[in-house]
Amino acid sequence: MAELGREDVDVQEETCVVDLSASNAEAATDQLPTAPTTYMSQVDYNFLLVERPGWYNTVSMLLWLDGEVTVSTLVAQFTLLCRQQPKFRQVAVGGGFRRTAQWVDVDVHRKQTRPEAPTWRVQDQIEEKHLEDVDGHEPEVRDERERSALEECFGEFSSQLLDRELPLWRVCVIRGMRGRTAIGLCAHHCMADGVGFVLAVMSMMSPDGSAVEGYMQQMAPNRPGPQPAIKEHSLSAGAEATAPCPQYTL
Repeated sequence: MAELGREDVDVQEETCVVDLSASNAEAATDQLPTAPTTYMSQVDYNFLLVERPGWYNTVSMLLWLDGEVTVSTLVAQFTLLCRQQPKFRQVAVGGGFRRTAQWVDVDVHRKQTRPEAPTWRVQDQIEEKHLEDVDGHEPEVRDERERSALEECFGEFSSQLLDRELPLWRVCVIRGMRGRTAIGLCAHHCMADGVGFVLAVMSMMSPDGSAVEGYMQQMAPNRPGPQPAIKEHSLSAGAEATAPCPQYTL
């Protein structure tokens, strides 16, 4: 388990392909099933308990993707991820001295506490930001200013406290880079550790699991001891293309 506090996992140089086939887009528009209610583990609950202003227990990552990535593409891909990973559509509820908090479907919780509240949507978790214009400078100066602006924007995004009334993850689409789109992502440590969160997100980046495999190969030299087994991440022949990735349980 990673250290307390905010953990940054930087995979900005990883080559990824966001694939959104017609079948995936159609599947993503279907209503999400109700996630089952479960108790949080004691370790994960501890991460929730010790959080305080200025000390946020979140894991975060920043992706640099070539070209423009639309919000509708991200909504569709994260909708599919929400199908596979219930915690992406659940909120942490309750908890106390004798029992841990529960993972409860966000819409079930809203109906119980705020019946007038609208139905939760994946796009509620996604926001857009634009970098300041850095054109008009020499290439080296422009690149440096662009990176500095990106780091400042991502730092501001990742240092915000997550809303407990929403699922404990957020996405920020950062635009204004030349030929690229940056995607910032944050999740609470009670929901996933750094590696688990990266694997879940990277699994959306290619339909054959190559992005996950590439990330694990990149991590292998820095990880001592025997490597943990990874579930098969290639879709079997003839399988329906309604999920772009292998399933990893957070």
